[in-house]
Amino acid sequence: MPVENYKNLIKELANIIGIPEMHADEEGYCFLKIDEKLMLTILYDENSNLITLYSDIGSYNEDNEKTIFKMLLEANYLWAGTSGATLGVNSKNKTILMFYRESMEYLSFQRFFDIIETFINTAEILNKKISEAGQETNGESFQGKSQPVTGILV
Repeated sequence: MPVENYKNLIKELANIIGIPEMHADEEGYCFLKIDEKLMLTILYDENSNLITLYSDIGSYNEDNEKTIFKMLLEANYLWAGTSGATLGVNSKNKTILMFYRESMEYLSFQRFFDIIETFINTAEILNKKISEAGQETNGESFQGKSQPVTGILV
């Protein structure tokens, strides 16, 4: 039954955003490309009854690593710059990822939609800040730069 609930959430989301062919595959993955920049992955794990959202939000190199990592740590501090998500890096390919998990137990469609909306908006803000930090490696702090996010961008 929880798998069906997840598939129904995806189906309702697909209808609202105007992509009726969007669906979760047999392994629970659903992919949504956002503005040709970001790929949102939604995954349902039946064993834990959790939905995980994640997205590759940027990259770093040896020249900007210190600046980028400082910004990521500040954003992760009490989730102040991530809207409740968590940031991490894949050091093998030098990419930056954002993750969010939510239990399916009492997840309404409105809550699901709000989580995705906030996640996408936050990912776009962070993607822009990472790009800017990569260009201007002057160590400018991320603190205080988080903006309230509203509206879904697809």
